[in-house]
Amino acid sequence: MCYFLGMRVSRSEYVRLKGIEKELRHLNMIRPCQYGFEYGDWPIVRPTPDRKSFTIDDVHWEFIPPSIRDEVALANARKSGIPWFAARSENLFRNEQGNETMWSKAAKDGRCLIPVTHFFEFRHINRPGRGAESIPYCITLKNRPEIFWIAGISQQWTNHSKNKSADTFAIVTQPANKLMSQIHNKGKRMPVILNETQAAEWLKKDLSQQRIQELAATSYNESDMIAWTVGKDFKTKANPEEPVHYFGIPALDYGLN
Repeated sequence: MCYFLGMRVSRSEYVRLKGIEKELRHLNMIRPCQYGFEYGDWPIVRPTPDRKSFTIDDVHWEFIPPSIRDEVALANARKSGIPWFAARSENLFRNEQGNETMWSKAAKDGRCLIPVTHFFEFRHINRPGRGAESIPYCITLKNRPEIFWIAGISQQWTNHSKNKSADTFAIVTQPANKLMSQIHNKGKRMPVILNETQAAEWLKKDLSQQRIQELAATSYNESDMIAWTVGKDFKTKANPEEPVHYFGIPALDYGLN
C-alpha cells in the first residue's frame, strides 16, 4: 500500500506552490527510494500558522497514535506488524462502524503535503513457467513537473517516558484508479495525488469535513500516469527507477508497460 516513495529533485533549490517559493538547501531532495519500514524521515509541506505561506521540513514517516505511550510500546506495535504509514481516505473521520478514527484530529487540523517524483508498487501475477510472482513497478505522472503532491496528515507524538515529542505523518490513500488497479491488484489502493490548486486548498484552514473528504476522494486520471517494471532489487539500487523487462507480463491498459 505505497510503502515506497521516491524523490529526485536536482534542477532547483526551491519548491513552489501557488506562487510561493521555499528553499530546499537544508533538505536532502535526492531520495530515489525510501521504504516506510525503514522508519525514516521525509520532507512534508505544512501551512504556517497564518496560512499565508508554508514550511517544508523532514518529519518522521509513521503516524504514531497517542495510545502508544513510549518507545517500548512503539517497538511492540512494530513487531506486531501494524503499519501506520497510510490512512484510508474513506476512514479519515469515521470507520465502518461509525466510530471516530485515530486519524480524525489530524485530518481536521494537521493536513500536509508529501512531495514526490515517483513511487513504487507491486503487481502480483502468474508468469508462464514461473508461477506466482510479485513484480515491482515505478509510477509517476506524464510530463511530470519537478515534483507532485500526495495528500498527507500529520500530528505530534509524545514519548511520555522521555517527555519528548516529535512530529509524525501518514500519506492518504484511496481506491485505485484503472491503472493502479492493474498494478496494485491485491490491495487496489493508491496515494491521493493532488494537482497544485487542490494541494493549496488541502492546506487551508477551516475546511469542512465534507470538503476534506471530497479532496481525499479526488481520483487522478490514469491516462495522465505512466508506469514501468523495475528490478526486484530496486530497493537497494542507486537508480531504482531503471526499467527492467520481464518476459510474459500482461500489458497495462495505460502507461508504458
